Amino acid sequence: MPHKCCGDSTGQKGQVIQQYRMTSVQSLAVWLTPSYGLALLTTLLLAWLLVSTLLTGRGKNLPPGPRGWRAIYSIVKLTEFLFSNKDIIFVPYDTRQRRLRRIFHSVMGVYGEGAERFESLVLGELGLMVDELRGCAGRDVRMDEVLGKPLKNILCMLLLGERPHTTDHVEIMERFDFRANKIFTTKVQLALTLFPFLWWVPNKYRTYLDQAGDSRRDVQKLITDHRSSYVPGKHRGMLDTLFEAQRKPGNEWLDDETVTVYATILFFGSHVTTRSTLLAAFMFLLNNPDVVRKVQEEIDRVIGDRLPRVSDRSDMNYTEAVVLETLRTYYQIPFISLRNAREDFEYKGYTIPKKTMIMTNSECLDYNPDHFEDPMKFKPERLLDSKGTIYPADHPVRKAFMPFGLGARICPGEVFARSRIFLFIVHVLQNFDIFPPDSEPIVKEDPRAYDKTLEGFVRQTPPYKLKFRPRTAKTC
Repeated sequence: MPHKCCGDSTGQKGQVIQQYRMTSVQSLAVWLTPSYGLALLTTLLLAWLLVSTLLTGRGKNLPPGPRGWRAIYSIVKLTEFLFSNKDIIFVPYDTRQRRLRRIFHSVMGVYGEGAERFESLVLGELGLMVDELRGCAGRDVRMDEVLGKPLKNILCMLLLGERPHTTDHVEIMERFDFRANKIFTTKVQLALTLFPFLWWVPNKYRTYLDQAGDSRRDVQKLITDHRSSYVPGKHRGMLDTLFEAQRKPGNEWLDDETVTVYATILFFGSHVTTRSTLLAAFMFLLNNPDVVRKVQEEIDRVIGDRLPRVSDRSDMNYTEAVVLETLRTYYQIPFISLRNAREDFEYKGYTIPKKTMIMTNSECLDYNPDHFEDPMKFKPERLLDSKGTIYPADHPVRKAFMPFGLGARICPGEVFARSRIFLFIVHVLQNFDIFPPDSEPIVKEDPRAYDKTLEGFVRQTPPYKLKFRPRTAKTC
């Protein structure tokens, strides 16, 4: 049996497109029905979709679906609105893009994996978090609230070079985070794509856009204020490194707006995705105490009582498997690795025209039973060989899913993200056992239970609680 997401040439072609189309139309109908006039418009739209689906795809041998409905138009336009075509995700992979990615990697090289500054910042915040958790040991706590403060403080310190003395900087970044994710919800994208006039006339969607624009200007002011105290040659954080790069000959293209986009992308991308992965990881750990025990055994054997280091990852295969299995089982972005077709090509009997934007379906990869037995089950062991060693990156099992993308446009923050996730999980389980809450049922670990309630560019678990109790005995 072919996987339900992938289809084949014997009758399941286009299943994903058809399901996505009907879900989108149903959502639109719900949005429009309070008004009779708009309800009529919905009926006409449904009729157009039906006729377009029946009459297109013949002769040209195109994939099923209405021609001319640019389903991802709003995604591209929203990124232009927020990032002015100067980000490192959606813009063409040209000379400027390659230069920007090189600078991104150089900045991450100074403050990323293996850097003492990075470890000290993360572990310093984790130490404060552990102290707070000891104060509420045995009581139910919201996991998103536990993780929120240290994650945001770490990113602010990496950007600015110092711990925030007030909540102002964190709140500015957090507002941008929330508002940016809000305008990428399916409902907003669908409305702005099918009714472009909503970009310009007063309505709730225009309000969402205005709020996101205001937050972007707040970030710009934060960076401008930070630049005023910049001293050449003295690097406090990533922003100072970028200021220094602007001064070098040949970097005239690295203007102030590009630096602003860099900071917003770093916070939005790093904070939202890391929070999503950590919340999912502890959700799986809460439902699988045997996995917790194995991670703690590895911690006790490799680290003992000392502070964890990023370099410990190479000796902690099972913990690394837990991180990767979390990224597979609870994928963050439904569609990844956007590409444009450079020329016409054939795929499974379809003709894909030149300049078609192609997106990879994360669910099709991550839940494919041809590659992962019982794919909805959280099983870190599937990523280990018979000796308990994690499969290398070029192993077929590892290549069957790609949480950070693939090729030249792979997410440049992969190592940065995985290092933080590793340190968070290890430091918490080194100090605490975790238990289900008393005040509510244990959160379900099956991601399908939340498919209809998750909205935004990055999937997030629903809020949930758990209990922490200090460990009283080592496992070995």
